[in-house]
Amino acid sequence: MATKTERRRGRDGSEHPDGTLVLMDEAGEPVQIVPPEVCEAVRFMVARMRLADGTEVPQRLGIIASLAGEGVTTVTRSLGLVLSNDLGRRVCLVDLNWWSLSPWSNDDVARGGVAEVIAAGASLDAVLLPTGNPGLTVLPAGATAVSERPLLANSLELESILAELGERFDHVLLDLPALGLTSDALTLAEKAGPLVLVVRHGVTAESDVEATVDQLGGLPLMGSILNRYATKLPGFVKRRLPGA
Repeated sequence: MATKTERRRGRDGSEHPDGTLVLMDEAGEPVQIVPPEVCEAVRFMVARMRLADGTEVPQRLGIIASLAGEGVTTVTRSLGLVLSNDLGRRVCLVDLNWWSLSPWSNDDVARGGVAEVIAAGASLDAVLLPTGNPGLTVLPAGATAVSERPLLANSLELESILAELGERFDHVLLDLPALGLTSDALTLAEKAGPLVLVVRHGVTAESDVEATVDQLGGLPLMGSILNRYATKLPGFVKRRLPGA
């Protein structure tokens, strides 16, 4: 685990004195800048997870939203950065959102991703992308036709990939498509294990969140990220959960 002094110094230059974290590619170029308030929000969420029933942050965790554009990729990357930077964990960020790709670098297209491993037999090692942050690795979604996406989401090969990543990494974080974007989001959510729901405050309607919780059914929902800070489930979300 990184010490407080190491965190303030930024062991690899990824953390600024004001607490800003910078996610970098293998060449050291910034991919995402996470401001201090977002870092603290994610850290709070991590602390809540670790305190809940004395459990640890799940090894496999899915990040999902009701609608596209709510910040799932940003939250997934920020969470991975905090886990690797603060706790010294080995983390793999897995992009499973073929409906709204978030390229990591120009190397994505050449090396492929999850889709190429499943459909074309590519080696997992060949498509894993190292980053400029110690302990943090990226697995891009890859490219696939719309008609093939349900097959990928339901494939046994995808579960095999996630299982292998679970043996290699302390945490596997799944960047999932929004439920309002595709019905395959539910299939992928089932593979994710526990979920974190991203809600864009002031944009996502309460009815959308309620519908999402209903659609997720009995899948474990650990908490939510709301408008740049982490919190326990909002009351109107909690009331929709089974047994609440």
